[in-house]
Amino acid sequence: MDSSPVGVVVHVRTPDAGVLSAAILERGGIATPTTDGRLRITGIPVASVDATASAIGVEIHDLTTGRADLEDVFLELTRGKATIR
Repeated sequence: MDSSPVGVVVHVRTPDAGVLSAAILERGGIATPTTDGRLRITGIPVASVDATASAIGVEIHDLTTGRADLEDVFLELTRGKATIR
């Protein structure tokens, strides 16, 4: 898995959000639907999001990057490190 810089979020608009979300998850990223109809993706770089969509035949209408908020950064840094004691 290649990772994106901490604090970077990818925004994607696609008519196949469910299909792309599942593929992003398989590649170690997290895709969360937003209220404006986009997916907010963290954990993988924008080039991997684009390549993933292309590989599975998902149409992309908009693909941009931005800065994650503090909660996104915390979740990305601690993802997979929690243990139940």
